[in-house]
Order: sequence, then C-alpha cells, then structure tokens
Amino acid sequence: MVNLDKYYTESTPSSVTVWVGNIEEGRELVKQFKKEWGHIFWEIVQRENSEGEKETTLYVLRLSDLSRGAVGS
Repeated sequence: MVNLDKYYTESTPSSVTVWVGNIEEGRELVKQFKKEWGHIFWEIVQRENSEGEKETTLYVLRLSDLSRGAVGS
C-alpha cells in the first residue's frame, strides 16, 4: 500500500489527489502507485496560491477501474 500518512489527500476507491511538496516527490509517489495499482493515469500540477507560494498536486486514476465502471464511486 502506498504510504500517504504525511500528505493531505482526497480519495475514492479508484482515484487519489495528493498535495505533495514538489514535483520530484510526486514522481516518487507515481512509481509507488504504478507498482500497486498497475495501469494508471497521472498528472502533476503546480500553481501559485494567493500568497505567491507554489502548490504541487498529484492526481492519480486507476485505469483498471474504468472497465468496471467504478470511477467516481
């Protein structure tokens, strides 16, 4: 299981959103999700918040659940 204890997350059984410290941290988590979930779609987005600080978010979707209709459950 991917350890997300140190992150703020939102998730469903087939997707997870993780607020990570930086892009490299997000890429490391992508490797872990690929090992655990197999085929995934992922995206790392970096934007500035209202204080001008960079926020980095990782979005992961388990593709095997698409064929079962479980996405968004």
